[in-house]
Amino acid sequence: SNIGTNSAITLADDQGRCMTYEYKGDGLKVLQPRAGVLVHTNHYLADLSESPIPDSVPRLERAESLIAELSERTVESAKQVLGDRITDKGTICIPWTDQGEWGDMGTVCSAVMDLKHRKLYISRGHPGSYATAAEGTNRVDIPYDEHTL
Repeated sequence: SNIGTNSAITLADDQGRCMTYEYKGDGLKVLQPRAGVLVHTNHYLADLSESPIPDSVPRLERAESLIAELSERTVESAKQVLGDRITDKGTICIPWTDQGEWGDMGTVCSAVMDLKHRKLYISRGHPGSYATAAEGTNRVDIPYDEHTL
C-alpha cells in the first residue's frame, strides 16, 4: 500500500466511548478498545504485517504496559505516559534521529484530551529536547498549553 494513503482517526466522547478508524488504500477497519484502553502508534494495527515504521510495535506494547500500571487515569498520568523516554526500544517520546530510508523521525508533539471537562492539552514543539524530569526516571517534563473545547 502507499503510505501516503494510510491514516488513523480516533473518535471519542465524554461517556467513555471510543474507536479508531484505520484507512489503508481502499480498506477500512474499525478498532475497539482492548481492556478499556484504546492505544495507537505509527503502524496499521489491523494488519501487523503492515508495520514498516521502526519501533512502532514496541511503542504500542510499551504504552499499553504503562497504562496498565496506572493506579488512576488522569490528564497528568496521560502526560506521564506520553513523556516516557526509556533508552531501549519502545520509548514513547522519541528524540529526533536519522531512521535511514525513513529520514529523520521523532515525536512532533503530544496531545491529551479531557473530554469530560472539554480541555485539550498540546505540548509545545518536539519533546525530544526536553530535560529529564528527575534523576533516575524514564520521563521528560513536557510543557503543555491548555485549550478549552
